[in-house]
Amino acid sequence: MNYLAAIIIPAYIALMVLIMVIVGRKSSNSLKDYALAGGGLPWFVTAGTIVASLIGGGTMIGYVGSYYTVGMEWVWMGLGLASAILFIALVTGSRIKNLNLTSVAEIFAVRYGKNARLIACLLIMIGDFAVFCGMISSLARILSGYVGLSYNVAMILSVVVFVISTSLGGFKGMAYTDVIQSILIVVGVAVVGIMAFVKAGGFSGLSTLPENYTNPFATNIPAMTMIGNVLALAGMNFVSQSAIIQKVNATRS
Repeated sequence: MNYLAAIIIPAYIALMVLIMVIVGRKSSNSLKDYALAGGGLPWFVTAGTIVASLIGGGTMIGYVGSYYTVGMEWVWMGLGLASAILFIALVTGSRIKNLNLTSVAEIFAVRYGKNARLIACLLIMIGDFAVFCGMISSLARILSGYVGLSYNVAMILSVVVFVISTSLGGFKGMAYTDVIQSILIVVGVAVVGIMAFVKAGGFSGLSTLPENYTNPFATNIPAMTMIGNVLALAGMNFVSQSAIIQKVNATRS
């Protein structure tokens, strides 16, 4: 166990929860305050929370592990994510904000009726539940690997942290802590990436890697399986538009 990490990680988590609760302590005044931060977030806070949402445990652990297993072919998974996010940003984002509604399910209700709202809610819950499980699992792995807790205890603690922070902090509390975390993520990825690149011997070191680690067209898994993965990721992010639209609707302008 790394004793320095065993101190820093719990302290960091406690600090984030404290900031979230303090910033969002008035978020329970109404549904709009709780779910949309009153619709008054500055644009850079929204940008920070989107970055923190997109580059989470699933990306930092899952993508890296999958690249190690599959090779450069895994880069195509970014195509599925990018296509969904760009469509939301360029096509649907501003239109949905102009409707002045809280969620994607409400949009379905206005357009197609209450039954469509129920179906939309179920689809969003299924998609977001998968994402939630990934985040919980990532945090539990961190607490288990670096702090020394058993995985089951770390899993329970992770759920408790998520429930307390989101229920007391609301979206506003989460958004402001996401800004801090997005900065740390971007800086951390850059620093670790440069260090790994140098440690691996730079470009000369990369030239010694097998082709499947350097060529995105080298197939390590069947092409149709890879296409299915890309489409599944795009579909999951379309289902999870509720999170992105929530962030858009929480922005002042």
